[in-house]
Amino acid sequence: MASYLLRRLLGTLPTLLGVSVLVFLSLHLTPGDPAQVILGPKATATSLAALRSELGLDQPIHVQYARWMAGVASGDWGRSIQLKAGVLPLVWERLKATLILAAAAMLIAVGTGVALGIVSAVRAGGLTDRSAIATSLVGYSLPPFFLGIVLQVVFGLRLGWFPVTGMYRPGGSDLPDLLLHLVLPAVTLAAGIGALLARMTRSTMLEVLSQDYVRTARAKGVRPGAVTLRHAFRNALIPILTIIGLQMGYVLGGAVLVEQVFAWPGIGTLAVNAILARDFPLVQGVTLLVAVTYVFTNLLTDVAYSLSDPRITYR
Repeated sequence: MASYLLRRLLGTLPTLLGVSVLVFLSLHLTPGDPAQVILGPKATATSLAALRSELGLDQPIHVQYARWMAGVASGDWGRSIQLKAGVLPLVWERLKATLILAAAAMLIAVGTGVALGIVSAVRAGGLTDRSAIATSLVGYSLPPFFLGIVLQVVFGLRLGWFPVTGMYRPGGSDLPDLLLHLVLPAVTLAAGIGALLARMTRSTMLEVLSQDYVRTARAKGVRPGAVTLRHAFRNALIPILTIIGLQMGYVLGGAVLVEQVFAWPGIGTLAVNAILARDFPLVQGVTLLVAVTYVFTNLLTDVAYSLSDPRITYR
C-alpha cells in the first residue's frame, strides 16, 4: 500500500502541472488589464506601465509562469492585487470555511441518500420505493440557488428558525451559532448529492440483493437486517464510494452558488470576487488549491476501496 500511495502521489505531479498551465494561460490570455482595473479608467499611460512593471505583467508569459511556479514551490503564492495580502493565507483562511460547509453537506447527503437508497431497494416496487424515487428526483432537479432562496424565505424569514446569511452573527464565534448558520447552506448543497447517492445506492443494492449468496443467507435464517447491511450493502459499497469521492471534489469546487446565496465566506466567494477584479494571483491560488484537494480526494477514495473490500489490493 505504501509503494502504491507513493506512486500515486508522484503521478499527481503531471496532473497538477497541467492544471497550473491551463489556469495560468486562460487567465493571462483573456481580455482585460489588471493594471487598468486597479488604477481606474483615468490612469495615465505612465502609471499603467509602471504598475505593469511592478507586477511583472510586462514580461513574456513563460517568464511569468516560471516565476509563479518557483514561488509556489517555495511557499510564496504571490500577493493579491486587490486585497494587498499574501495569496496562500487568504486562500487557506477561506478554505477552512468551505471545508466546514462541505463536510456538513456530505454528512447530510451520505446519511440521508444512502439510507433512502437502501430502504428503497429493500421495499422495491412499493409505496416507500416510489416515494423515495420521487423525492430523489425532485432533490436532483432543483437548482441549488433556487432551493437556497426557498429555504431562506421559508425557514429563515417566515418561520425565523435559522439565520439566512453569514457564518456567524455579528460579534459571535461560538459553535452553536456556527451550527445554526450552517443548517440552510449545508442542506441546500446536500440536496442534489443526496438524491444522486439515493439513486445509485438503490440501483446497486437491487443488483446485489438478487445474487445467490444473498438468497442463501436468507435461506439459512440470517436476520433480514444482517442480510441487508452485512452481506448486501458491503458488496454494493464500491460504486457508492466512487460517487462519494467524485461529489466531495464537486462540493469543494462547486459550492460557489451556495456560498453566494448565503454569503458564506468560503473559497467560492473569494474566487468570484477575484475573477471580477481580475486578480490573477488570487484566482490562480484558489484554482490550484482546489485542484490539489480534488486530486487527494480521489486518492483517499482509492484507499477506501481496499478498506471496504479485502479482495482489492494495491501493489
